[in-house]
Amino acid sequence: MSYLLNKIYSGLIFQSEGVIFNPIVSIIIVVIQFSFVFSSNIVIQVIMLSVIVLENIIFGNSIGAFNIVIAIFPLLVLLGGMTYIFSGFYSSLLTITRILNGGLSFVFFFSKTNPSELTRALENLHIPSKIALLPSLVLTLSPRIIKDAEETFETLRLRETRTTILKWLPKILAIFIASVLYRSEFLAQALYFKGFDISKRSHYKKVEFRKENWIRIITWFAISIGLSYIWITKLFFLN
Repeated sequence: MSYLLNKIYSGLIFQSEGVIFNPIVSIIIVVIQFSFVFSSNIVIQVIMLSVIVLENIIFGNSIGAFNIVIAIFPLLVLLGGMTYIFSGFYSSLLTITRILNGGLSFVFFFSKTNPSELTRALENLHIPSKIALLPSLVLTLSPRIIKDAEETFETLRLRETRTTILKWLPKILAIFIASVLYRSEFLAQALYFKGFDISKRSHYKKVEFRKENWIRIITWFAISIGLSYIWITKLFFLN
């Protein structure tokens, strides 16, 4: 369990080095990706998976993508196997590609989106600070909480090697809640000193829009047009 939690943490942690994408571009592309994840066309899912894997490799997130695949591998085996038993190979392959598309999309979003820039970008769109802060908190706290859960699980495993997981569970939940409260206290202090919830806030640094953002968003808009054509064509011929 601690091994899988470590892989999830490694996949979701923000990478300050390398190419960092504009948060608004990242949000738009995630929406595009998940709008096609629900398609039942296996061709669309395979094309999506190929493009998502390729951009993880091109933009230096291959390790994070690999870690998240390892982390969700038991889920892939479980759901893929159950779907194969009840619905056959096609449905099983569709389920696996959907999970991979969703997981790798989130990994790229977490790894290549700066939480602070996300808040600033949303505030520039005149979104209230209380709402603009929520996605940033998810990006910041989720990996930290997973890391705390991993360390807690590993500590309990070393201390009580013969204890079943059912006996560990109450302790893990208790320490997990304590960790969330502990981090929430420091987060509240940080927000206070940053002037959160002040009517007029200023930022010393603007969110830049580099050429990589144009390349990525144009590419995904072109891909979405192609995938929409495949989707509509398939529906037309089926009817």
